[in-house]
Amino acid sequence: MARDKMRIEGFENVDSLFQRLGRTQDFCEKAISEAAPELLEATKKSVHKAIYSPPVQRKQLEAHRTGNLERSFRASKPKTNQYGSFSVIAPVGSRQDRTVTEKKKPLHYAAQAAFLEWGTCQGQAPSPWRARAIKDAEETCARTMEKAVIREVSKIWKVEEGD
Repeated sequence: MARDKMRIEGFENVDSLFQRLGRTQDFCEKAISEAAPELLEATKKSVHKAIYSPPVQRKQLEAHRTGNLERSFRASKPKTNQYGSFSVIAPVGSRQDRTVTEKKKPLHYAAQAAFLEWGTCQGQAPSPWRARAIKDAEETCARTMEKAVIREVSKIWKVEEGD
């Protein structure tokens, strides 16, 4: 797409372009921050399907059917470590709706999501949602990230053409 429009004359132009493109970390973080909301939406939809679609085990999934687990998912700001840049989509907070007579600590949404994904030893069957969310969002996230990188490279290219 954008490669057809690029014309380079002289080594100096190529060298300065690559120096400006050396900020790949910025490109990655911008691309990830633009794609994270799409993965977040796919995750919420996948959790919703995992909670409401199983015809069996209705009793075990009643605690999940408040909608709080779906609403608890958040996307973190892009971060970088030795493996690259990433954003984490995870549930935040805990269920506070337990009665006083139970005298138990609140159930964290992360634990509730894990129980939904892998099941429990008390008989709740697994209802996988993570793989479905990744599969559903993979193409749209890749397209969004590609557009973001092309947009950033085009900005640099326009500045370079003006020099």
